Amino acid sequence: MKTVALLAAVFSFLFFLTDLQNNFMKYKYDKETGAFFTRNQYIDFNLAGLPNTDLLGEKWDNIQSEVIETDYDSEADTLKHIKRVNELLLNSSIELLNRAKKHDNSKLSQSEKPSFDIYTPKLKTLEYGSEEYKESLSLLKFALTKHYSKNSHHPEYYENGVNGMNLFDVLEMFLDWKAAGERHLTGDIRKSIEHNKKRFGLSDQLEQILLNTVHFLDF
Repeated sequence: MKTVALLAAVFSFLFFLTDLQNNFMKYKYDKETGAFFTRNQYIDFNLAGLPNTDLLGEKWDNIQSEVIETDYDSEADTLKHIKRVNELLLNSSIELLNRAKKHDNSKLSQSEKPSFDIYTPKLKTLEYGSEEYKESLSLLKFALTKHYSKNSHHPEYYENGVNGMNLFDVLEMFLDWKAAGERHLTGDIRKSIEHNKKRFGLSDQLEQILLNTVHFLDF
């Protein structure tokens, strides 16, 4: 009975070792693609170019590379990360929706609306950033001061200007420039970015990001 029990224990241990070995993924580095593959991954990846699994298996076997074994499967952690980023993006979209709902609502208030009633028609006829445009803006100083103090998508809202803004402020500012430019006959978002770079001291990097976004959105 002791012998049988001993043999059973040996076989059990051998099965454990087999299972343990099967749980390890064996990778080789393929210089042609610059990627790590298991044997099956290598076959699947190259199957379209060489529809012969046996030949592809032999090719993987002949790759002159150290075999790297790991029992870690990154799929679960990657899926968890993806889910978390999904949550953060959805939460961010709620912030954008809230901003869309309340954008420039203060312009409809009694402290701002009368001034915009008077000067907006004239501003539409002027080139954005021109001396005449700046002069007209000076006549709106009272209303604009009120407006800037209530709307964080304007750099003037912050003591340190653009440096005080967050990503949501910057995005709303950018889209505000786009929409404002459409109200002018000579409006051009690229010219607005160029002008406002000097006006607000935008960095070269932020300017390029805004221009990249213009291209991405096909403005």
